[in-house]
Amino acid sequence: MDRLSAHLDRGWDLLGQGDFRGARTSARRALEIDRNSPEAHNLLGQAAAREGDADEALEHYKQSYSLDDGYIDPMLNAAEVLIHPLGRFEEAIALCDEVLEFAEVKEERADAVLLKFDALHALGQDDAARAILDDLPEGPYEAPFTGYLVGRAWFEAEEFARAATLLTEAVVAEPDNADAHYYLALTRDRLRDWKGATLSFLEARELDLRVPAPPWSPGKDLFHRTVERALGSLEPEVSAALEGALVLVADVPGMEVVADGVDPRASVLVEGVGPTDGEAATEGPRSFVRVFVYQRNVERNCGAPGAAGGGDQQPGGGGGSPPAARSVGGGRRARPVRRAQLIERGGAQPSSGRSRSRRSCFTISRWRCRRSMPEVRAAADTLPWCTLSRSVR
Repeated sequence: MDRLSAHLDRGWDLLGQGDFRGARTSARRALEIDRNSPEAHNLLGQAAAREGDADEALEHYKQSYSLDDGYIDPMLNAAEVLIHPLGRFEEAIALCDEVLEFAEVKEERADAVLLKFDALHALGQDDAARAILDDLPEGPYEAPFTGYLVGRAWFEAEEFARAATLLTEAVVAEPDNADAHYYLALTRDRLRDWKGATLSFLEARELDLRVPAPPWSPGKDLFHRTVERALGSLEPEVSAALEGALVLVADVPGMEVVADGVDPRASVLVEGVGPTDGEAATEGPRSFVRVFVYQRNVERNCGAPGAAGGGDQQPGGGGGSPPAARSVGGGRRARPVRRAQLIERGGAQPSSGRSRSRRSCFTISRWRCRRSMPEVRAAADTLPWCTLSRSVR
């Protein structure tokens, strides 16, 4: 193996291990040997994307495919960051169309179609997005992860029976893919297979807990203080709804509440206990609110420190965000980057506005407070979790 290949291979290995600085160093050493190495620029782009610098990532991707106009991977990577966090959807669509003109590998064509679907969906062009899925190449795919991505797209197109078939195959092919289990759960939920959905949600929860916390994760005490500061800076109507709340921090929702219908990837669960509106205050305990904040789920949706746009949105779109808002450099689609083992599975979430209450980012459970339900739900819908996620980072 020559020195250039050795540096590049080591760089990709380091990227897969989460050592982004080391990956950058290897890529720069490769450029010292060949300053026109397309692969080195693609590697630098991947490292920058995972560190949250979408603009730098895009520049490296453009440099990569300008040096080799047949190098499809950086074109797909560029389309991905153009969609999120940069929100330049028309540019992403044009790039995907360019790939589709000459790509011959089945996985590359599928990736381009799926990225174009994401961009069209983000623009609100749902009919066009649904139509583009008919251009997907037929499976099976060489990479099982591609089958998961296709199944997820059919879920977002609300073709639930079709999605269920592909996602069931995906969890068999990749039983450790938490996102595949999660989307299978969402699909079963829409098909009214409550038992199957619950089992898949619990499996996704278990797999999520096996993933180490990000290196920038604060300790529990610091996170708890950050949450309380964020809650204290909310809009007056939200603060009123959460007045006197007991704030509790956990990693993820417990399996008992997941079995009871709570999304295992919810960031927040609010419970209120106390007398109903028709009861006298003396007939029950003093009303109080409990706010459970799930640190691992908040961290997943924060993305990398310094990520543009915050990456702080959740399933259900509680903050009214664009549907394509996801964490930088793989959180939205978690696409393979060169080798199967480099697939980044964290943070994939469904688009907004297509769910039952289970997918809500701000779950209100068993409200028996003296506050009216419309007041509380309106307050929850306006809760700016970007305040929390940016404080955490």
